[in-house]
Amino acid sequence: MKTTLAARIACLLSICLASPAWASAALDAAQVEKIVGIYEQAWKERDAGKRDALLAEAWSRKGVFKDPGGTVTGRSALSKLIGKFHADFPNTAADRSSRIDFYGRSFRFTWRMVFAKDGRVLDGVDFGEVDTEGRIASITGFWQPLGSLETTANQAIVISYLDALFRTRDLSIIDKLVAPGAVYTQAPGLPYGGVFTGFPEWTGMFIKSTTYFDVVGVTQPSLATNDTGDRIVASFDVRFRSKATGKESLQPIQEQFILKGGKIVALTPSYYDTKSLVDTLH
Repeated sequence: MKTTLAARIACLLSICLASPAWASAALDAAQVEKIVGIYEQAWKERDAGKRDALLAEAWSRKGVFKDPGGTVTGRSALSKLIGKFHADFPNTAADRSSRIDFYGRSFRFTWRMVFAKDGRVLDGVDFGEVDTEGRIASITGFWQPLGSLETTANQAIVISYLDALFRTRDLSIIDKLVAPGAVYTQAPGLPYGGVFTGFPEWTGMFIKSTTYFDVVGVTQPSLATNDTGDRIVASFDVRFRSKATGKESLQPIQEQFILKGGKIVALTPSYYDTKSLVDTLH
């Protein structure tokens, strides 16, 4: 049976226009980790030349980056955006806070940024696509995770509080996060234990505690939040070093926060082993 010229042309067109196998090939975990890792290095690189070299390896020539701050297209534009970020926020960088989730050529991951100037914390999620050459073709970023507005806001308050207490040691930030008359219930077995009402009393307790120990290490807190977002339990480990003996104690801690109207109204820390901490301090 003879085929018509039209049928032959249609057959050839279907072959020529079909996507080659490599164009739709799925990425594997190693490829995704590598390309996203280079992209993350570029965001942390302050030297423009080194940053451009990283983007040449990881970012498509016409790659599109967009987040609530705006949209840029191409390597040069993205490099300038990153440079402006470093100029506006010195010594600040985002660190990935999740594994990279991906399928086909799409991926996503969450990140956390702690601003060096004031300890403010910003959480977000990036969604990306990789082109057929193995470079990132697009990133769409969202600031703050999904959830109720109150839950998200209260979680940010708790993270800011912990960062100000353990990292920046900035009590002025904590003062802004605590409601007038807020109650802090510290374990009574500790030499600085008791019930403290209002931030001036909190401050006295904080200062007294520092006469007993130095904090030499704190792990990243994990948060558990109730359905309404007004009660949050932060779990983390703290390594204390006694000023009197030099001995150290690693304590798993859970702190329960109660929040109302965007302020902390009550806080109760619980220690895994209060006695061992007291023994370390003396």
